[in-house]
This record gives sequence, structure tokens and C-alpha cells, in this order.
Amino acid sequence: MQKNALIKAEWIRSKLDLGEPELVFEHFIDSDSLLNLKVLQADVLFQLKGYKKATKYLNKFSEDISNSPAQNFKFTLELRKDSTQWDFLLDQRYSDRLVGVNNYLEMNTPNQMLSLSKALELKNYEKVLNYLSLLPDEAFTNDWFDIIEEAIHQTAFNSEYSIAKDLINKISDLDLRSRYKERLSEQSEWLSFLQSKNYIP
Repeated sequence: MQKNALIKAEWIRSKLDLGEPELVFEHFIDSDSLLNLKVLQADVLFQLKGYKKATKYLNKFSEDISNSPAQNFKFTLELRKDSTQWDFLLDQRYSDRLVGVNNYLEMNTPNQMLSLSKALELKNYEKVLNYLSLLPDEAFTNDWFDIIEEAIHQTAFNSEYSIAKDLINKISDLDLRSRYKERLSEQSEWLSFLQSKNYIP
């Protein structure tokens, strides 16, 4: 087993992708210092030992997660707030399965956005449209701009002009960072181009 924490984290992800958490558990070391590595090990514990043991381990460094300036830890605890949300997270992260409408409604906003991102990645447009129709208002924040931007791009490309325009309107009402405003302007131009050319993919 590699000692380097970053290499170890990648190794754990690869084993989780392959559905082999048992191999990770054999090399479990509670003293690992890298925060990202600890979160991955909590995911392994959840899969093998259940929510109680996993959340007990996660709570050991939950304060470090909450105080981390890194953006990628902002929703770490919310995504694992209970066994249902944790299940949803791991299912969409380590498989290509996309949930139905009923399960999507049970998700909290971070899990909903990650599921939308997965649907966009897989280009499953039926799911994309289903998920977009159910997005709560709190999904339209700077935190999720990248995903909303991709949703605008793909819905416009697939001639869902009214949906793309609605997404642009909702996100443009926010106090966006300057670079996000520039990117949103590019998506507006993209939409206008497709509409003017009556583009058919």
C-alpha cells in the first residue's frame, strides 16, 4: 500500500469505483492525516459497517471539515447528514445509476445537484429535464454555477430554448462573481445563436 496520502486517496477512489470497499478496509489506518482521505475512509466504513460506525468516525474530524477553506468540503457533512443522503451520495458517485423522480425529491439540495451533474455527464436528457423541473430555489447559487451553466448549454443545444432561458434568468438574478457573469453572458449568446439559426442537432 502506498504511503503517500494523495496516491492512497486515488487508490481508494479506484476501489470504490470498482465496488471493492473490502480491499480498502484491509488497509484502513485511523491515523491518516489528509482530510480528503479521511472522508473517503468514512465512505468505506459506511458501505461495510453502516451509518453509526461511519458517522462516529466522521465526527472525529467534522470540525476540521467545517473550518476548511477548501470549497470541495463545503457540503461534505450535508451530503452525509443521515443514512438516506449518504446512500444517495455513494450510489450516484460510484455508479452510473440515475434515480427516479420520487427518490430525487427525497434528496437534499447538494445530492440533487450532484445527480443533475451526473445526468449531464451521461447526457441522459430525459433525466436532466426531470431533475431541472424539480430543482428548488436554493439550488441557484454561486456554489452550483458550474452545473447550472452546463445545464444551460445542453438544454439550449437540445432545442429546449425556454428551459435554457429560464435557467439563465434565475441565475442572473443572483449576485454573481464577475467571472460567472462573463460565462453566463457567453451562454446567453450561445442560446441566441442557436435560436437565430434554428439549429437542429
